[in-house]
Amino acid sequence: MGARNSNINTDIEIAFTNDYDFEAFVAEAVIQNLNMGAYVDVTDVKNSLKYDHFKKIILDYCAKKGIK
Repeated sequence: MGARNSNINTDIEIAFTNDYDFEAFVAEAVIQNLNMGAYVDVTDVKNSLKYDHFKKIILDYCAKKGIK
């Protein structure tokens, strides 16, 4: 098993072979960018992510940042 990253909740190697874990990495990256002031189009989030769980998390962050 790959090295565990203390800031991420899954092994990186596994994430490349598991679309749910990979999407968790994508969601985390989007949220980190939102926290640094980046903008994301909510339509892109809705259309690009497969799992509703991660869509909701990102869209909730967008709403907190005033992105609609």
